[in-house]
Amino acid sequence: MQNFGTFLQESNFFKNGVNVGFIQVKNTQEINLRVFERGVGETQACGSGACAAAIACAIQKELDQELKINFHQGQVFTKVNLADSKVMLQGSAEYRKQDVLLNL
Repeated sequence: MQNFGTFLQESNFFKNGVNVGFIQVKNTQEINLRVFERGVGETQACGSGACAAAIACAIQKELDQELKINFHQGQVFTKVNLADSKVMLQGSAEYRKQDVLLNL
């Protein structure tokens, strides 16, 4: 999975880079999601990736419009309303690290 995600991100087909998500369906209400973000690589969790995956699943009509989405680090819940073009994301935030950027 790591190699394929990196391959897609570095492909000349996506000249400006691309975010890639891989979905594993657990059941009609739950998926596992791995996201590779442009310039970062694989992430531990991704809110925008969760929303994109939920919308894709809703459009395919294979899964419920309310999903539990599992990441390496945590989970979120989404609710898609295609008729109103809305997606809601619910989850927690956690402090992970602090860095200092210097303007030299």
